[in-house]
Amino acid sequence: MVKKRKALKLKPKSKPRLNPKSGIIIILLFIILVGLVITLIFAIYTLVLKSEKSSGINEYRSINGIGDANETGEINETSCAMLGCSEDALYVGSVNSDKYYSCECHYAKTIKKQNIICFSSDAEAEEKGYEFIEC
Repeated sequence: MVKKRKALKLKPKSKPRLNPKSGIIIILLFIILVGLVITLIFAIYTLVLKSEKSSGINEYRSINGIGDANETGEINETSCAMLGCSEDALYVGSVNSDKYYSCECHYAKTIKKQNIICFSSDAEAEEKGYEFIEC
């Protein structure tokens, strides 16, 4: 006698469902990706803006006769004499401001020649009401 086997009933396969933790992980990865893209865009924008700004400063300096900018944007001058002051001058300020700077300071190099006032000492500048600004 042959034994009858029971027929196996196969259940229809259900679609795989995402684990709730998987959804959170996907959302976090998406947020990280968006953050990286925004950071990259900001970095590129900053580099472009910085290059435009430095070329603008060099153009301003050349128009106003303030130093000779080389290809890297650095000023070749290092003394107050190059800014139009006497050899004994150590500091410069603007007649339109109450601040004064050392001659090597980048702020000093942006003052128009017609507005420069020269000082040979801290005491002389402070006596005239100027305040020292470090660079």
